[in-house]
Amino acid sequence: VQQRLGADQFTLAASRQLQGLLLVVFARVDLPYRALAVKTDAVATGAGNVKLYRRREKDTFRDMRGPVFLFGDLNFRVQCGNRAYCDRLLAMGRFDELLHKRCQLTRQLLHTDDSDDSRGSKESLAEIETVSRAPPWSEWKESPIFFPPTYKFDMGTNV
Repeated sequence: VQQRLGADQFTLAASRQLQGLLLVVFARVDLPYRALAVKTDAVATGAGNVKLYRRREKDTFRDMRGPVFLFGDLNFRVQCGNRAYCDRLLAMGRFDELLHKRCQLTRQLLHTDDSDDSRGSKESLAEIETVSRAPPWSEWKESPIFFPPTYKFDMGTNV
């Protein structure tokens, strides 16, 4: 960026690399200093351990001010328990049901993920948010998903 647009125009505000994800933030040099005070953090836990990190750092999240950007492998993981049922939902294009009722990432970030899924699915994302005890990510919103999960179940196929 500096070579292409000029080092006198842009400065490196922050950079962080975690596995295959590289985040590089450049800012215009004429911005106030506070715009250049970018903080980064890397947590190599995978979605499965978000709860552990959240418990340890929940006060830090509450103290954050300004925009927070969440990067990483956010492909939603479907937990149906019944592959045929999941396949039917996918074939009918009912991605909203997969995301709101069966999505591992949504449930973990909204503090509702349990290893015991016997209590049933929540009826809506709003109900999940109401039941949760104000988790740090409760204001996290994702745009509607109009595509099937990208994870392939059957090796060597499109399924």
